[in-house]
Amino acid sequence: AKSPKLSGIIVIFTPCLNLHSVHLPTFRAAIDSGAATVMSSFNDLNGYPASGRKDILDGLLRQEWGFEGLVVSDWNSIGELVPHGVASDLKDASEISFDAGVDVDMAAGGYCAHLDEMIEAGTISMERLDQAVARILRLKFLKGLFDGDPLRFHNQEREQQEVLSAANQNAARELVRKSLVLLKNEKKHLPLSKNIQKLAVIGPMGNNPDDMLGEWRAEGKPEDTVTLIDGIRAKLGSDAEVLYARGAGFTSLDKSGFDEAYQIASQSDVIVLAIGESAAMTGEAHSRAHIGIPGVQEDLIEHLKPLGKPMVVVLFNGRPLVLNRLVSLSDTILEAWLPGTQGGHGIADVLFGDYNPAGKLTMSFPYAVGQIPVYYAQKNTGRPDTDSSHRYKSRYIDIPNTPLFPFGYGLSYTEFNFGSISADKLKFQGSETITFKFALSNMGAYDGEEVVQFYIRDLVASVTRPIKELIGFQKVFVKSGETKLVEFTLKKEHLQFIDLDLKPTVEPGKFNIMVGPNSSDLQVVPIEYLGEAPKQEESAIQEAVHDEA
Repeated sequence: AKSPKLSGIIVIFTPCLNLHSVHLPTFRAAIDSGAATVMSSFNDLNGYPASGRKDILDGLLRQEWGFEGLVVSDWNSIGELVPHGVASDLKDASEISFDAGVDVDMAAGGYCAHLDEMIEAGTISMERLDQAVARILRLKFLKGLFDGDPLRFHNQEREQQEVLSAANQNAARELVRKSLVLLKNEKKHLPLSKNIQKLAVIGPMGNNPDDMLGEWRAEGKPEDTVTLIDGIRAKLGSDAEVLYARGAGFTSLDKSGFDEAYQIASQSDVIVLAIGESAAMTGEAHSRAHIGIPGVQEDLIEHLKPLGKPMVVVLFNGRPLVLNRLVSLSDTILEAWLPGTQGGHGIADVLFGDYNPAGKLTMSFPYAVGQIPVYYAQKNTGRPDTDSSHRYKSRYIDIPNTPLFPFGYGLSYTEFNFGSISADKLKFQGSETITFKFALSNMGAYDGEEVVQFYIRDLVASVTRPIKELIGFQKVFVKSGETKLVEFTLKKEHLQFIDLDLKPTVEPGKFNIMVGPNSSDLQVVPIEYLGEAPKQEESAIQEAVHDEA
């Protein structure tokens, strides 16, 4: 088996509307912004592995998009063409990938072992080899590796000075604070008072520097990591006593630690529960069939609940989880992900109100595993759940169609109010725009940021369109008691989609513009695009201008 070939100057791409509508635009945007390298992935794409797809790596990427950088394989993705079943051995796989447009072989070793004999046999041309070498050398020149300092990026002394510098640690701490998502704060337990005398940290993530780093930790080290309990102790100082009990493991069914956790919790004013997934449960090649809170960690919460103490759950995980039981057991849930070396400080900043959380979910959290895939940009289907005329609908009979926590969701310590949306017009054509305005008011006691989100729905089109698509967002800081005017300008480009010929197009028609704090709580403004201005109208305008002159 060989790579799909190009025929002359005509490139025929495998027709995949979803690929061209959803996935490729991100890559195109990165390339248009100056990305210098592209990585070919492991996966099978419409029946053929991506690292051997000449129609994509050469035809689409280079000929259509004009990409001039280099393509590097993912780790051993060239070698994996053999188990995929499209290459007989590593030599065969290397020939396929090199011909397809992969310039650099990462980890498979096939180019080093076989490229010279492929050149001698004539299965790979010198012209193709020259292309790959030129691309690699060009990038090295651009990075200054031929300026007398070829090891400039392998300077251990500089690394020791810069990696854990104060500036970098502060930046890491800020990233943690901005990434946290407040999922629930029903009884307003957060933010916590700094006058707490005794606080209990309970759970397997409470004093765990290793798992805080997550699976993709690069050169992060546990000894450089601030744990949750360290962050809380640093925040409260010597005036408060911070106790700790592990209580339970991640996957173990052992409940022998429950009693110690109960005793410590009973002595404390507030309980902070640090639960979730370990680093080894997430990341590459760590899929889970059951994505609830693992082990007996939720049983631990239920064991502590009769104490009646304020309990704050800090959730650590690398994926959206099924949280139905946790939501029913807990009044307060702060999503912390796997936050890295400054995790403890960043989380403590949010827990005690030195930073008002403004993070939003970038993936929907499902009610149940069987609901997956669940995402905000789903199609309506021919039998939508909202259509009262259909007896048989596209819905579940045991759970809602909607997610537990939708895309774009995230709470704040303050309360934001979205005023009514006004538009300077409801119909536009050609290169005209529509400006939407509304008042965003901070009605609560804390200064804060709100991520205002703008969505669109194409009501009638030549292909089926999602029920909503994110077309923009703004992060707006509003002081307590203040109101700010928020504006968003809709352009013709926001209406664009990929048609059945896999070409970007804009069609006249009716649309809904939706604005709100997440993908579910939205105000709707109907608008209409009239298409390009009629030529006769343009001529009439030109004639009128000429006559006036």
